[in-house]
Amino acid sequence: MIFQFSLYGFLKNLRFFEAFLFLFLRDKGLSFTDIGLLLAFKEILVNLFNIPTGAIADLYGRKKSLIFAFMAYIFSFLIFTYSSSIFLLYLAMFLFGVGESFRSGTHKAMIFDYLRSHNRLSDKTLVYGLTRSWSQRGSAVSVLVGASIVFWGAGYKNIFIYSIIPYLIGIINIALYPSYLDQKNETGTTIKEIFKHLIKTTKKCWHSIGLRHLILQSTLYEGQFRSVKDYLQILISLMAASLPFFLTIESERKTAIFIGIIYFVLYLLSSYASKYSHKVLKYYGSEEKSIRKIMLITGFLLLLSTIAVFTSHLWAAIICFILIFNLQNVIRPIMTASYDDLSTSQEQATILSVESQANSVGIFIMAPMLGYLADHYSIAFAFLFCSLILFSYLILRKSEN
Repeated sequence: MIFQFSLYGFLKNLRFFEAFLFLFLRDKGLSFTDIGLLLAFKEILVNLFNIPTGAIADLYGRKKSLIFAFMAYIFSFLIFTYSSSIFLLYLAMFLFGVGESFRSGTHKAMIFDYLRSHNRLSDKTLVYGLTRSWSQRGSAVSVLVGASIVFWGAGYKNIFIYSIIPYLIGIINIALYPSYLDQKNETGTTIKEIFKHLIKTTKKCWHSIGLRHLILQSTLYEGQFRSVKDYLQILISLMAASLPFFLTIESERKTAIFIGIIYFVLYLLSSYASKYSHKVLKYYGSEEKSIRKIMLITGFLLLLSTIAVFTSHLWAAIICFILIFNLQNVIRPIMTASYDDLSTSQEQATILSVESQANSVGIFIMAPMLGYLADHYSIAFAFLFCSLILFSYLILRKSEN
C-alpha cells in the first residue's frame, strides 16, 4: 500500500500547468488583483464545501470521494484549456475548488488508517513524509514536462489538456485501493447524521486547546505560503527577461527554460525535505517547537526576499523562495502527524478538512491583499506583508507563554 499511496501523490502532482499558472493568467490579461480574487473565489468554495465533504468521506466512502475529486479536476482542466472569458476561468476554478474540497484530508486519513491497522502509527511522520516526497518528485517531473510543452510552442493553455492523462491513471490507482480503507458507514447514513458528525467534530476543534492552536498555526503558515508561492514564477520571468543570454529566444520560451530548471531543482530538494522531516522533529524534540522554528525561519527568508527585490537581486529572492518551499515540505508532515495525535480514526478526515477550510480562509483574505500590494506598489511589499504576519504571530504566542 505504501507504493500505491506514493503513486497517488506522484500522479496527483503531475499538474503540468502549476509552475505556469500565474503566467497563464497574466497572459489572459489579468492583473495581480484579478488573480488574487480568482484564487480567493476558489478558496470560498473550498471553505464552503471542505468540512461537509470531509464528513461525507468519513461516512460514505473515501475512495468514492477521491475519484469524484479527480473527475472534477479533469473537467476544470478542459475548461481552462478552452477558456476565452473571465466567466469560464471562474467556472474552471469552481470545478477545481470542488476537487480540492473532496480530496483534502481524505487521503491522509486513509494513510493513518492503514498504519493503525498494521500497528505502525509510530511511523506516521516517516511514512507520510515518504509519500509526500513522491508527491514532490511528481512535481519535479511535472515542471519538466510543462516547460517542454511551452518551449516547443504549445503555449501555456495547452498544458492543462496534457494534465488529464495522469489524473485518469490516478482514478484507476484509487479504485484499486482495498475496501477496508473506505471507512464508510455501512448502515446507511442520513444527511442529519452527517451534520451531527460534522458539528461534533468541529466543536472538538474549537474546544481542544491543542487543535485550536495547531489550526491557527496552519492557517497563518499555509495561508501566506499558498498566497505568495506562485510569485516565484514572476521573479523567474523577470530574471529571465533581464539576462543577456539566449537573446535569439523569445521571452516565453526563455522563461520556460528557467522555470523548468529552477522548479525541477526546487521540487527535487523538496522531496528530500519532506522525506527527512522526521529528523527535523527529532532534532527539535517536539512538534510544537519544530513548527514555531520553521515559521520563524520562513519569516526571515520572506524579509530577505523583500530586500533582494528592492535591491534588484532577483536571484537572491529566488533562492529564498526555494528554501521556503523546502521548509513548507518539512512542516506539513509534522503538522499532519500532530492532528493524528489529537483525533480518532472516525474524525480524521473531518478534522483535516476543518484545517483545510481554515487555510482557505487565510488564502481568501491574503491573496487579494497581496495582489493589491503587487499591483499598486511592488511584489516586494507582498513578501514583506507575509513576513510581518509570521513574526506578529510568533511574538503574540511567546507573550502568552
